[in-house]
Amino acid sequence: MPELRLTETPAIVRAPVERGGTRLVAVGESGVLTLVLRRGDPQRLAQEIGAALDCDLPAVGGSTDATGGARLLRPAAERAHLVTPGSSVPSAAEGETFYGIDQSDYWSCLNLSGPLSRACLERLWKPDLGDAAFPPGAVARSALGPVAAVLCRLRPAAYLLLVPRSYAQAGFDELETSLAWV
Repeated sequence: MPELRLTETPAIVRAPVERGGTRLVAVGESGVLTLVLRRGDPQRLAQEIGAALDCDLPAVGGSTDATGGARLLRPAAERAHLVTPGSSVPSAAEGETFYGIDQSDYWSCLNLSGPLSRACLERLWKPDLGDAAFPPGAVARSALGPVAAVLCRLRPAAYLLLVPRSYAQAGFDELETSLAWV
């Protein structure tokens, strides 16, 4: 009987892609800690997040820098995502007002940056990406073509996208096709 073995494969096999000074890359090693935020005193929640993660809790639809190059994204009132460089996430991320779940194996991170990045996204992303509606630091969750995603605008022409790992290649392909047509 043949021996069957599972081998780990990258979620995205064709990367990076560059066109017109705009670059689409799969962020290699990154950790994602999803925070489930409980209802209650918002001030206490902010204090507990600050103590556990050493960063401020952003308003809904915002993001903030955290220690060690991490970024805390808050696409919804009840959820936040701490994206860390490297695959490790804080292990002690729990308090009375929130708890954390390591979802590094669930999410894949994509980075889209350059002068065509906004035009590329606007072909696929339904929410308004204009400077007034979606300034740097803004976060939203929506569909990216057929793929659910979390989008964070890092700088005027740079975006971070979280897509489920099982759809990472499809999300990458959607962005690559859109970039080819802008």
